[in-house]
Amino acid sequence: MLAAAGLLVAFGSGAYGQTIIIDRINASANGNNSNGAPNYGGDSATGVSAPVSEGGEFTVIPTNTALLNSYVLGASSPNTLTGTRITDPDSGLPTADVGFQTFCLEETEIGQINSLPSSSLPYTISPTVLNGDTEALRMGVAYLYSQFALGKLSGYDYVDYGQAFTALGETSPRGTDAAYLQAAIWYLQGDVTLASADGISNPYLADLITAGQLNAAGTSGSALTAATADQYGVEVLNVGNVADSYDYQAMLVYQTPSTPDGGTTVALLGIALGGIEYFRRKFAA
Repeated sequence: MLAAAGLLVAFGSGAYGQTIIIDRINASANGNNSNGAPNYGGDSATGVSAPVSEGGEFTVIPTNTALLNSYVLGASSPNTLTGTRITDPDSGLPTADVGFQTFCLEETEIGQINSLPSSSLPYTISPTVLNGDTEALRMGVAYLYSQFALGKLSGYDYVDYGQAFTALGETSPRGTDAAYLQAAIWYLQGDVTLASADGISNPYLADLITAGQLNAAGTSGSALTAATADQYGVEVLNVGNVADSYDYQAMLVYQTPSTPDGGTTVALLGIALGGIEYFRRKFAA
């Protein structure tokens, strides 16, 4: 039974007919889209040189509403523009459709963001990226996104979702925070340089230094190592299916961890039980 559970954790969970819609909140020349919603990732108001204007917060609207359960509502009710569980302002769907906020994992797949179809897409949740390179999720990414999803990320602006841009190059406080977090994620995943992510001046890389997951220079530490399955409750949202090689941008999803330590206890228990069985057979022989 434990072995079967381990296989399910290792290879991820299919959506079993469930789908998602991903909304790219595109920016126009004045910093807003046609509905006046901000582009959460505009980088011109930050020191970030990574191309985070193509990343930042996205809204995922799932048919499986259980995926929303672990995200926070913010300061008000579900159908407001606060927190990390929000009503999407630009999906073209009824205003009652609620989604969760997420970030890109792959800077190199950025061109696929603007080609995401508006129709529903299948998905698979797994510990790794499945679109060809089986890239492992990094521990620092899992930690930062879990804090973001829970509304606990230090200094992150969770309430200015609807704040309008007033001029070219300006961004909302939440947009600035999203730019830094996106750049930190891409650095930890090995997609951009530390300098492109604004170095240790990036507040979220600084958070990892404070947490002991990065060294003072930001160049080594557990934050840069592969996360275990279900680490901090964060895994990879692989968009698409096997037939199309999950050929879309991989994103992040948070679900309350099955164990507080992200699965380490289960893994150690399995090893211990395996050892007990080995000695039982040895002595029985």
